[in-house]
Amino acid sequence: PATTSAAAMAPELHQFLSNATAQSAAFFEQTPWGHQAEVLVHERYFSGSGRECLRLQVTPAAVPTQVAIACDQNGQWVSVRPVTQLLNAR
Repeated sequence: PATTSAAAMAPELHQFLSNATAQSAAFFEQTPWGHQAEVLVHERYFSGSGRECLRLQVTPAAVPTQVAIACDQNGQWVSVRPVTQLLNAR
């Protein structure tokens, strides 16, 4: 996955992503994907580059649900573009 934002996530979101298991869900006021969003973890996996990643379902306030990817980059979770979704959209 390609990194879209190297900005560090809020500490609460970082902690959630670090400890979450599949089907874990939590609500956050601020996320890289929108404000007042429910974040649901679908699965943990390792990317082709070897980074630990999470496939997420994010539902921000007043915005349709979206698939999101977050990967651990040097001990910080960052939002990355879901490359396979872009390819499948063509």
